Amino acid sequence: MVLILMIFAVSSVFISDIVEYLTNNLTFDFSAETGSIYIRENLYKNALIFLFETFGFGTGTGNLEYWMMNYSTFQTDSVLAVHNWWIEILSTYGVLTFLLYVIFYYKLVKDLIINIVKSKNEVITSISIGLLCIMSSFTINSLSSSTLISSEWMWVFWAIIISFQGLTYEERR
Repeated sequence: MVLILMIFAVSSVFISDIVEYLTNNLTFDFSAETGSIYIRENLYKNALIFLFETFGFGTGTGNLEYWMMNYSTFQTDSVLAVHNWWIEILSTYGVLTFLLYVIFYYKLVKDLIINIVKSKNEVITSISIGLLCIMSSFTINSLSSSTLISSEWMWVFWAIIISFQGLTYEERR
């Protein structure tokens, strides 16, 4: 964690060089110059550039689309939503929040796996398998057409998983 913060501190001295390097060299191997994949590629590159321009702290809640509209380096054809949950969290809230989120996500998955392996209660095992499947598919399916942060269903989903984790805490120990 300290190493990452040190890297961002040192890189802040060279921010213009980093942005120039990303602008010139950050490419994905997509052949199309138009279309959805091309726009997504540009959205990702812009989001990563914004992350470096904010020294790893992110653009702030609700500001990523504003930055995309006003400070984009790469063309996005008026598409402002990043279309990727993970890159959105990283570029909006910064590296530290992203790392904490990934640790939180990992802990939820680990606790569900412990429930599946160690629980003698069939109901807890079944619910844990279902929630683990949902979390696994969410990891891949979070490449959505718009932001998920404003989706109420997602926050209810997280509340259910966190509550279940709390309910099964004693049995896991």
